[in-house]
Amino acid sequence: MKEKYLLTLVGFLLIVFVFGPILFLTQFVYLSADDYCRAYRDLPYFLMIKEWYIGHNGRYVNAIISYLPIYNLWLYRLILALLAFAFVPVVFLFFKRIFLFYGIIPKISYLFLLTGVTSLFMISRLPAINEFFFWLAGATVYLIPLLALLIMTILTLGVNTFDKRRLLALSFLIIIVNGSNEMGAALLNAILFLILVYNLFLKNNFNYLRPLIILNIVSWLSSLPLLLAPGSENRIKYYPLAGDLLFSVYSSLLSSASFFIKKFSAIDFLIFSLIVLAICFLFSKPKKNKNVINPIILITISFLIFSAVLFSVYYATGHLAYNKGRIGNFIHLIFIFILIFNLVNIFAFFAQFKIEFSKTKRIKYVLTFLIPTFTYIAISSLNVKSLYGDIITQNVFEYKKAVEQRFEYLKNTEQNEIKLSPIKKLNSINNGDISRKVYEWENLCYKFYINKRFDKKIKSIKLE
Repeated sequence: MKEKYLLTLVGFLLIVFVFGPILFLTQFVYLSADDYCRAYRDLPYFLMIKEWYIGHNGRYVNAIISYLPIYNLWLYRLILALLAFAFVPVVFLFFKRIFLFYGIIPKISYLFLLTGVTSLFMISRLPAINEFFFWLAGATVYLIPLLALLIMTILTLGVNTFDKRRLLALSFLIIIVNGSNEMGAALLNAILFLILVYNLFLKNNFNYLRPLIILNIVSWLSSLPLLLAPGSENRIKYYPLAGDLLFSVYSSLLSSASFFIKKFSAIDFLIFSLIVLAICFLFSKPKKNKNVINPIILITISFLIFSAVLFSVYYATGHLAYNKGRIGNFIHLIFIFILIFNLVNIFAFFAQFKIEFSKTKRIKYVLTFLIPTFTYIAISSLNVKSLYGDIITQNVFEYKKAVEQRFEYLKNTEQNEIKLSPIKKLNSINNGDISRKVYEWENLCYKFYINKRFDKKIKSIKLE
């Protein structure tokens, strides 16, 4: 009993350690970049969506959300806080559903521990944490569809029947994912298609044929507006190597192989994998389960799915930096969840052969070494140091004061051409400032926002 409460407490403390500073820092977030162009509108709501769809890209769900009146600062911050908070129960239920899918009865205490460890792992590995949790324009494109993908997994795995309500819910989530970004659409289409092929040709399972076909059709149809949008075609023309099919296929396969090798050779990925497997050994041993997939087949499928994600980026832009920015965030998190799925499948696969695993006590001893070691490595990451560093040094309060002083100056100034002093950036909430060039789009958006907010007629704004 003491062990149960101790594990739950450790998991809870890890969750608080990770999301506590994130939730605290949302009160210091301000609009940034794209937000300034969307906070006020010159055109009616649907015309703004149309303009974005034709001129910029085909992310229609992102446009629908982004042009809603959500830029009042308290509401903006509340949405970001709620999205961050939603991550915890979604990851918890994701783990629970995967274990049940493989016939493993999970213990609540270990689920809390896994959720805490995974949360810390994800935060430590995000290439740009500021663009994931502290910027609404980034959250609507990548955080919301990621949550939708995880909820889809929760609603789908181990389900015996797909009634109309479940199909409608899944169809809605598919549209959310496919209409938000190209990587999500590529990922979801690849997953649904490969599941359909696997059930038909490898397992000869026709029980889920109708719902799988329906979901595939919904996914294909909801992807077409994204892919065929005039804005998407315009963006492809902007990049020299974009739209090159053979180059995109070759580059995505090569980059996927490189990514897999680098991550599996990283010490924190190895320790995290061992923790997940060790906790699996402490659950009730699963019986022979029809859902278990040969690990080699699942790894191959996973590699193809991951390559499809990278392919979408190469095809759209002609290049990829998977360790940078919001694209890097999405890629890393997708890889982590694919890794978790494969680890549980590997355990369930070998458990079928009645292999005698190490005794429970020995595994618990191993965990008492692995978890503190992993925690030490994770909290040494730049992201964790940035989150806590800005709070401990009270830089966030200085940042807030500087931003408010700038707004107050702009509100009261009578000048038409303005030069502003740069605001000292935070390490955590760092979505960038305007530039020294008057006609940069960030400056133009910021000028538009200031003129609308304070009823001004400022001609130009730039940094000194």
